[in-house]
Amino acid sequence: MQRLQHILTGMAALIMMFVATAVKAAAPNAPVEFSAKVTYPTGAAPVVVLMWYEAREGDKATEFQIFRAEGQTEDLTKFTKIATVPARDGERGKYTWDTRDIAAGTYTFFVRAINADGESNRTVIKVLTITTQERRILFVTKAANVGWVNTAYEYQARAEANFDGKVIYALVSGPDGMTCSETGLVTWTPTRVGRFEVKIKAWVQGTDIVTDQAWVIEVTEKNNGGGGEKGDFCAWIGGRVKYDDGTPVMNGWVMAWRVDRAADDKGNPTETWRPVHRVQMVQGIYKLNVAAGTYKIRIEGEGYYAEWYKDVESADAAEVMTVACDKTYEVPLVVTPVAKPVMRTIKGRVTDATTGEGLKAIVTFESTSRDASKESKYRVLRAETNAEGYYTIALPEGQTYIAVASVPGSEGKKQLYSSEFWEETSDPTKATKITVSEDKEGVNFTLEKRAVRDNGFGGTMKSNDDPTIGVPGKVVAYLIVERTKDGKEVEPGKEKAAVVETDANGNYRFSDVEPGTYIVFGIPASRPYAPGYFVQGVVAATEWKNATRIQVGEAMATVQYDIMVKKTTEKRGMARVRGWVYRKAGSVVRGEQMPEVTVGGAYIVVTDAAGELVDFALADEAGTYEILDLGIGTQTLYADRIGFLPATRTLTVDAAANAEQEVSMELTPSVVSTVEIPVDLSTTSYNLFPNPAQGAATLQFPSTPGTATVSILTASGSVVSTQQHDVAGGLVRTELNTTGLAAGMYLVRVSNGTATFALPLTVLR
Repeated sequence: MQRLQHILTGMAALIMMFVATAVKAAAPNAPVEFSAKVTYPTGAAPVVVLMWYEAREGDKATEFQIFRAEGQTEDLTKFTKIATVPARDGERGKYTWDTRDIAAGTYTFFVRAINADGESNRTVIKVLTITTQERRILFVTKAANVGWVNTAYEYQARAEANFDGKVIYALVSGPDGMTCSETGLVTWTPTRVGRFEVKIKAWVQGTDIVTDQAWVIEVTEKNNGGGGEKGDFCAWIGGRVKYDDGTPVMNGWVMAWRVDRAADDKGNPTETWRPVHRVQMVQGIYKLNVAAGTYKIRIEGEGYYAEWYKDVESADAAEVMTVACDKTYEVPLVVTPVAKPVMRTIKGRVTDATTGEGLKAIVTFESTSRDASKESKYRVLRAETNAEGYYTIALPEGQTYIAVASVPGSEGKKQLYSSEFWEETSDPTKATKITVSEDKEGVNFTLEKRAVRDNGFGGTMKSNDDPTIGVPGKVVAYLIVERTKDGKEVEPGKEKAAVVETDANGNYRFSDVEPGTYIVFGIPASRPYAPGYFVQGVVAATEWKNATRIQVGEAMATVQYDIMVKKTTEKRGMARVRGWVYRKAGSVVRGEQMPEVTVGGAYIVVTDAAGELVDFALADEAGTYEILDLGIGTQTLYADRIGFLPATRTLTVDAAANAEQEVSMELTPSVVSTVEIPVDLSTTSYNLFPNPAQGAATLQFPSTPGTATVSILTASGSVVSTQQHDVAGGLVRTELNTTGLAAGMYLVRVSNGTATFALPLTVLR
């Protein structure tokens, strides 16, 4: 009996041991692949992002707990639980947690998995240092766009960061055989003629601060008939490059522009200047291998003013060189350094628009200059206000900036105030520019409190050529204001707007927005990508009328709105066009002309004879614009602004004699502002083809029984033709005769029953 009792006692102990073991095993395993990073969105507080994966093995977690300690430490007694993230039922995947509600400083984080039976071990510890300044890295060099078969191509890239750390480089994409070293040296030997796209990236070691640089290399045969009898690269142009005081210039590029002579369709002689050779200086010396022909030489680089030979800023005044084969031409270049800038003090205050109280805010000044010689460290500068809302910042004299004030989110992800550009606009394309010439006070901002809503939408700005490439920049959402009951409209150009900065991969998101109908305008940060309006599923439009309308309610939209921006052709030349965009205000009184009012923020697009996008500009707040480096030939200018019909002008540049032109364009408030544009112009229901058209175009649309009125309107809103058709309902097709229309942009407007819509039409001649 006693022995049996011992056996039973032993079995009970074993059972208890197995039970205890089973209970211990029921706790989840620790999360894996834990990472932590901090990002710095423009105009907003730094964002801390933690990411981890649930363990693939072991019992399922029901939640994850996030712990944080101040400073860098492994002492678990110093950590505090700051958040709980529920686990997803049945799924073992990636989890993220982010917040803006962490002040500047150094912190340590870890994560644990939890279920009803216990908690896991902690993850590895991650340390983050959060600052109030956005950390950036930018390329300060440019790559050559020309190459030759069986000739080595080299480019030494250089990127600079505004914080300490080693910069590393890598090739993202490029032709077979191309390499990029960790130090940024790109090498390649082309084996065939063609057009090759290249993309490299640079990042600061140990961080996720990354930037990309992309360019195109046009590879040709050396024996390409360059204008000389031999048709070969048979001559040399070279020399030393110095500053005015005689010291050598150690960085930059020298470019040779050659004239091509031909005849137009009528047999008239034409001249076209275009860049054909570009080399990087080495130790203050450059050497161009060129074909026989006629050239102009240009130099550009960081830290000095770009010039044409001999010491002139204008292409028209540049020295013309006639180059013959088997000769070497010594062409020394002298440049003027950009002097250490005189810094001017800008002061202002950020206040609550209702109470007048000062706000703790960030004021960002972003340079609008396209001059490559400007120093990169002055391109974006920021100031932080004190507790009373006052700020002071030093800006370099001679540069032009736009300024925006924003209050970082202080309650998790919420921003309590709308951002504002100077002076009193939410639209960056209409911001008043500040040209720094003297100390200036009174650059003030009054911010409106925003309603806190759990809604919004987002997407990605992408390359239309390759949707896997994200395009960073700004995205503007315009709230379209409908007509009131008495038929009055909001004044054109006064639409409400919100703006966000994308991340490095082109991702954007609007949150806490006013419900309504929006159109979205993407503005890439750098060329050759051009701005455009979001159109569902196709390339971004250059006219606001063609933009897809986005309906925003009280809930966050789950649909991705990807803006597919297009590249310009990069057909560079020597021509320059400038002007201003305006509209007529008021009405004619006793025969007097209506006054002219400038239209700020207009989008100016230049297309060539084939309809390809050549270049673009955004008019400033005064309605003025300037487009540089246009090629010779006939081109078309389009001006477009929300609330207006587009304007178009033909620009002809046939020689250096008219390389400098002034073209101003008048916009007319839209006479079809209540017209609905079909949401997706690529659908089979609504169609207008061919477009562009020459002799005739076919219009297709869904109809209701009755009469359909089809009108063609000019860009100024004038009706040039009207047709009426009896329709039985269903899908209708009708032919439009365009033979009597001049080349340009038109709207085809259709009224059928209670429905009205319009489609854009381009006519070519």
